[in-house]
Amino acid sequence: LEYEYKKTAKILFDEFLAAKFAVLDHAYFVKKSVYRNYGLKQDRFGNILMPLFDINEKFWSLQRIFPNGNKMIGALLSKEQKKNGEKFLAKKRGNFFILSDDMDLYNKNSAKLNIKALSKYNKIYICEGFATAASVHEACKMPVIVGLDVGNLEFIIQDFSARFCNIHIIIAADNDAKKEKESGFNIGKEKAMQIKKKFKNVSVCIPNFNDTEISSGYSDFNDLYNSRGIDEVGRQLEILL
Repeated sequence: LEYEYKKTAKILFDEFLAAKFAVLDHAYFVKKSVYRNYGLKQDRFGNILMPLFDINEKFWSLQRIFPNGNKMIGALLSKEQKKNGEKFLAKKRGNFFILSDDMDLYNKNSAKLNIKALSKYNKIYICEGFATAASVHEACKMPVIVGLDVGNLEFIIQDFSARFCNIHIIIAADNDAKKEKESGFNIGKEKAMQIKKKFKNVSVCIPNFNDTEISSGYSDFNDLYNSRGIDEVGRQLEILL
């Protein structure tokens, strides 16, 4: 499996290096009110490419974000490749991207991560999706880890806690309030609180929505940003659980 992952990583890294930086009028950026590309690129079909690394700075894969907001991890197969039954296995577990203004931390031209640069920070944020991370970063100006989904957060936090025992990690969790009303289960919130119990250096902040926002399906800090603006995001990020 490791060999397959490495083979895919080489193909995807070459694709990423050759790609152009994502345009700011990309449909996904416009919809999410993201005004910078943070070093993300786009493939020849116009899908956004976000590089994914592990705690040892190794590139493993790409997350593709389609203009309609759908996401996938790994390589796009041609018709010929599909016909031939080719597969490119892409590694996700424990992998992430970091949004930052710090060129020491991520060099967008060489697509190199320098994780040691985090040691100068006393806190970092982590959340699920890229757009949420962009809103959190704009509000707090601190590095923000994109963890991809709620199931991947704990693996990443485990690695960061082991490597940086003095950094305070804040989970900017999703608040699946509409689903909670419907099913009684709020996975973003509950999973974040479970992780917090396991690590002494972890806190949680959760976006708080009014009834109208909840009925519209708002769930993350990007939704809060689009609804009420950056100052409200900054205010709510200060409320730690």
